[in-house]
Amino acid sequence: MSRLPVVWSLAAITAACGTAPGTATFQIPKGARSANVLLVSDGTSAKDAELWSSLRVTPPGAESPVPVRPYALNVRAADGRVRKARALELVTPFADLTPGTWTLEVPKLTVPIDVEVMLPAARADGPATFDLHFVLDTDCISDLDGVQKTLELAASDVSSWLVPEPDLVIGPIRVERQRLGITCDMNAFPLIAPRFDTGKRELTFLVTSGGISIATDTGEETGYIGIASIPAFAAADGGFPFVTGELSVPDAAYPVGILAQTIAHEVGHFLGLRHVVERDGTPDDLDDTQPCADPSDPDHSGTADYWECGLASGNLMFWQSGSPDHQPLSRSQRDIVLRSVFIHAP
Repeated sequence: MSRLPVVWSLAAITAACGTAPGTATFQIPKGARSANVLLVSDGTSAKDAELWSSLRVTPPGAESPVPVRPYALNVRAADGRVRKARALELVTPFADLTPGTWTLEVPKLTVPIDVEVMLPAARADGPATFDLHFVLDTDCISDLDGVQKTLELAASDVSSWLVPEPDLVIGPIRVERQRLGITCDMNAFPLIAPRFDTGKRELTFLVTSGGISIATDTGEETGYIGIASIPAFAAADGGFPFVTGELSVPDAAYPVGILAQTIAHEVGHFLGLRHVVERDGTPDDLDDTQPCADPSDPDHSGTADYWECGLASGNLMFWQSGSPDHQPLSRSQRDIVLRSVFIHAP
């Protein structure tokens, strides 16, 4: 299996003197089930809310743009530079994308931005497949043999949380050990490294023993045990590698069930799923997932906790773990997974 090729790479787009919108067009062929769009810039921050909130994507023949929520990430270019980026997935459950010329606009854009669009391979018989790849940090994990065994046991149960076989098949689980040269308490995506150009369709996780923290516009959130991007990006020829997920496994005694759920949750992000309910209570855009049962935040914590959200908190893609009420993915969620660009790479 080869990595997913970039179908085309558009030229840089800019706003003329800051007044005209930055605009690009791209073609979606007939029968495309989804598309991943990557926007990369040298001169903007991935957290520039005003810039990225102006992003609009309009299908052919539509009178208004489709709702999009770009996801912030860093990518490492072929020359080794880490660049700020935003990623978005175009997908509609149970329907193909509208074929023809799509328009992408960033009205507030004042610097060049590269746009890459990736499409899934042509439809093929058989299940959707991918492999899992874990890289254990030899500096941070003391019981490497024990943690590897725990990971392998957890990873073997991931498909049952997502889309059970035979529709989705997770191939061989590969574990390697490296000195990653990063702190054991990881900041989310401080780097997209090392480069894992394995030539395989793999989702890669860096594994350390410390917790994961996430820098936000209002400070730093700590205590995460897993993180991944939406959606995963495969490597272009000499271009951008897919982003690497991160896992925290304190020791070999970490509960296998919780770890399996965490890996499945992060794989769900890789394959295009958002949280059914975000930390602030914002629901996803799907018709058949549950919003928070009590959005009024009765404990006034500013957080949609699982005990406030009823059925929503039992969904694999709830933002927070802890609910004892585990529910299967909805039909729309499962369809998005099976439409993923990544798992349909040639």
